[in-house]
Amino acid sequence: MKLNFEKIFFYFMLVIVSGSIGYAIKPVEQVDQKELEKKYQNQQQVCTAAIHMMQDFTKKNYYKPKTKKEWAIERMMSKW
Repeated sequence: MKLNFEKIFFYFMLVIVSGSIGYAIKPVEQVDQKELEKKYQNQQQVCTAAIHMMQDFTKKNYYKPKTKKEWAIERMMSKW
């Protein structure tokens, strides 16, 4: 089976050219700078709030080890 490099090259160039033409005529959206800044600031506020929530969550100590008194009471109760 012989490869026809001319056909392969032609189709490859056709795909590249058609893709670049399609990209070139793509409509460009106008970006409102103030709206973009508002979105960015809102994202920063939400991220900061999430960071504070995570810090508060990690600061809390949910496991409290038993004191010597609690261990003694538990031992005395288990004997009965």
